[in-house]
Amino acid sequence: MDPAERQQLQTVIQSQGAMLGHLQNQTDANVSALASVSAVADQALLLASSPSAECKLAPPERFFGDATKCSAFLASLRLLFELQPNSFSTERRKVAYTLSLLGGRAHEWGMAEWEKQDECCSSFNKFAEELSSIFNPCAHRRVMAARLFRLSQGSQSIVDYTIEFRTLAASTNWREETLCDKYYEGLADSVKDELAGHALPTRLKELISLAVATGQRFTERQTERHLDRRSRGRAAPVLSPVVSGGSSSAMLPRQGDRHQATPPSPPPVDPGDPMQLDRTRLPAAERQRRLVGALCLYCGEPGHRVRQCPLNGSTRQSAGRR
Repeated sequence: MDPAERQQLQTVIQSQGAMLGHLQNQTDANVSALASVSAVADQALLLASSPSAECKLAPPERFFGDATKCSAFLASLRLLFELQPNSFSTERRKVAYTLSLLGGRAHEWGMAEWEKQDECCSSFNKFAEELSSIFNPCAHRRVMAARLFRLSQGSQSIVDYTIEFRTLAASTNWREETLCDKYYEGLADSVKDELAGHALPTRLKELISLAVATGQRFTERQTERHLDRRSRGRAAPVLSPVVSGGSSSAMLPRQGDRHQATPPSPPPVDPGDPMQLDRTRLPAAERQRRLVGALCLYCGEPGHRVRQCPLNGSTRQSAGRR
């Protein structure tokens, strides 16, 4: 082989070797990166499956055998077990945790069942069913139904009435149509009057939403009217009669009124019952009004003075003597 060709071939082989080495380095780097990503993913999965990653909920209140609180107690436990499945992975754990929240006679009953290894202790659902049959019997539901039947809004707010209604309704087996009728029947007359212009929904949730919005707007309007009356009362002075000589002839602002505006003009004196100057003095406000308006100080009519007043008897008498 020609030395020149051999040299050229060696150069090509070296170049390809360098390229292969570079590709090998890139491959090693990619493998290392994949290994790092895999390690991070495994750690994330481990953290997600650990109890510390579960939703934290406050423990339910302890149950002492009160029938009115049995349903809420069991509902709180079911919610806790659903959101923390890793912490309560077995039925025995659920039952044991439930026992730790019992108190009084409920705790005595539960521990007795646990000690004798009753079948209800093998499953939370069985334990909850047994607990309900003892501490939340059907008699309690009948009591709740009776209270719901007698419930009415009365003087309480529409929100308070609705909360009590929904709480009692949850303990009954009434149909939605019956609940709608009972909810409307228990509303205050003022709310019913406001609902008269609306088509009543047939679904309980929609009926409650409409009634609550209407009741709250009615309360807001009452508050607005009350504030309007108060503001009008502050803008105008409080008037009291000024009595002179045993008769009241004008209304003047009370002394000490902080919101004294320009006092309104007193009503004109009836011409048929003129003010007798020799018997009663004109109130200061009425005298000022007549002076400013160029009115007769005797009868309150324009066009003449008190000396020329045709209703002034003393003037007529003096004219006759002349």
